[in-house]
Amino acid sequence: MKSEAETANSTGNSVGNEQEFINTVTALSLRQIERKKKIYDQEKEEHLQQVRNVHVYDEIFIYDTQDPIFDLKNEQKEAVGFDKDFIADNAKATSCYICTLSIKKEKICNFCALRSCRDCCYSKRAYPKQELLGGDVEPAKGRICKVCDRKFQM
Repeated sequence: MKSEAETANSTGNSVGNEQEFINTVTALSLRQIERKKKIYDQEKEEHLQQVRNVHVYDEIFIYDTQDPIFDLKNEQKEAVGFDKDFIADNAKATSCYICTLSIKKEKICNFCALRSCRDCCYSKRAYPKQELLGGDVEPAKGRICKVCDRKFQM
């Protein structure tokens, strides 16, 4: 038979071993949780990036909440918020920047100031920051392309 000292010693070891086991499992669990959180954050960012994009005719356009079209008071005269090479190419382009079909009847979006075809720039929208005079005066509207229109819908 074991003496009281041996029993107390073995009980202390088992409690110590249990605590060591719990610490090890906790550390493993925390690492697994951190790893899963990192994967989750990456997937979340990818999904948010997809949601932020504007899809028109299988083309992807970047959605930016700081886009100058959201601050317009009246017609945009020159394209802003685009690469200078893209703007120069659009000025000489014979095809629509949205659907890439050749432009038969050119329309210029009053919001982004880019050239597009009649089918891609057909509707009108009120300028978001214009000063309304009140009364029966209807707000001024400008021609808007499908990309800019989708940005407002988001």
